[in-house]
Amino acid sequence: MTTPPTIEQLHAAAAEHADQGRPVPCQQGTPADRAAWTSEDRHDLARAAEQCAPCPIRAQCRAVAVHAQEPTGAWGGTVPGRRGGTGRINTPAVLAALAAHDHPATVREIAAHIVAGTPSPKDRQEVASIAARLVSTGRATKTGAGNRVRYTTTTEQETAA
Repeated sequence: MTTPPTIEQLHAAAAEHADQGRPVPCQQGTPADRAAWTSEDRHDLARAAEQCAPCPIRAQCRAVAVHAQEPTGAWGGTVPGRRGGTGRINTPAVLAALAAHDHPATVREIAAHIVAGTPSPKDRQEVASIAARLVSTGRATKTGAGNRVRYTTTTEQETAA
């Protein structure tokens, strides 16, 4: 098991990106803009977490928050109460798991592929949420209903990921 980065390493990575003229999302804008990451308002936090999507240090940031059991703020695209797990379940992981199946896959199969074992209910919930987003953006298709829902990727480019 790898050791998660420290907060100091996270700050150093953020500073390095800023020095290269590519500040991470939580360090851009006005002080009022940056306050969204530490807000107590769940809507502000949700908006801040969405802005983490293109961040080059998102995975490290989430790992710090998960390891520290950070109870506040938006970290690595997560908000309090939604940080659990290992951070392995994300859009690229779901797309890769879908691509690994030679048949349409269930949420349980996708989650089991990602966690390399028996997925928890939270793992399955995260996969279902991401899969629904992929369907809504046209990056995956959904067939079936109820307990028989299955997903597949929609493009060759993503199945090669």
